[in-house]
Amino acid sequence: LAIQRHIQSDEENRLMNQIHGLETAQENLTAYLETGKGSDTILNKLQQNETTLKTLQQQLAYKKTEIPTVDEDTYRKLVKQFKHYMSHVKSPEASALKAAAYREVLHTAPAEIYFVGAESQPMLLEKLKAALTPIDRPNVPSYTFHVPSPAKTEPVTVVEPLPVNQAKMVLVLKSDCDNRYVMQMVSYILGALPSSKLFANVREKMSLCYYCSSSYSTPKQAMIISSGVEHDNLEKAKTAILEQLTAIQNGDISDAELESARMSIYNTLNGIGDTPGSHINWYQGCYYWNNYHTPEDSLKQYLAITKEDITKAARTLKLDTVYIMDTKKEEA
Repeated sequence: LAIQRHIQSDEENRLMNQIHGLETAQENLTAYLETGKGSDTILNKLQQNETTLKTLQQQLAYKKTEIPTVDEDTYRKLVKQFKHYMSHVKSPEASALKAAAYREVLHTAPAEIYFVGAESQPMLLEKLKAALTPIDRPNVPSYTFHVPSPAKTEPVTVVEPLPVNQAKMVLVLKSDCDNRYVMQMVSYILGALPSSKLFANVREKMSLCYYCSSSYSTPKQAMIISSGVEHDNLEKAKTAILEQLTAIQNGDISDAELESARMSIYNTLNGIGDTPGSHINWYQGCYYWNNYHTPEDSLKQYLAITKEDITKAARTLKLDTVYIMDTKKEEA
């Protein structure tokens, strides 16, 4: 609504300027007529201007009408207009709006500052404090990054036919288990590794998918299984994928699968610190969880997880949504 009103305000100003210009022209023409030097051309111009003035005044009255709401289509158009406005328009109004947006970010946006270097730099901290402390930030909102939602009572299937050669199927399963370490282990054994059940069985042995893998969304407590499948194999692939999960739920986890998952986690965590970016990514994740800990602390958590823990956690997964991007059949 604010964007729409801002654009509307610009349009109102444009109309008012046009009206003011025409009213001034009318006054000048009328004064000329009063000198007795008028002509049919002047009279016609006065009439044309009067008609145009009425049209502009009607448009202005319409523009001044309060906007009660913005529907979805209007919203999308406005966002597109606003992006162009902020990126390309160089009017004083646009400059003022950009400055206001910057002040809004400066005074209200949460900020995390990371420094990575070979040694400590105490002076840097003092310089940052000196630069940032004077900024008034009384209304910085707090954000929640952990936003799970319960699984639907019955799974929903969404099919979207598109002009593609290969179908894509995504299964989303939700869990009420808030132990992110054990749920990540479930994902590693299910489909996150080349040694996982989905890769070894559904893709390699059964040849039902071009690819088939899983990932775990910690904020949503959701297991996401993605696969590329031929249209004719969609139902077979779905059944086979869920069978691999059932195997884990029944305790079918080999020592090799567990060791492979542990080794992959060890290598991932051991690599943190090889680059400055990996340090920053790690501690940004800690910020999201409001729990500052080291990669070594996490490794201890992972290594303590047993097969029984994984089986128990896997049993909490319930199918929520099946999304299929299907191959669109050509019309006869």
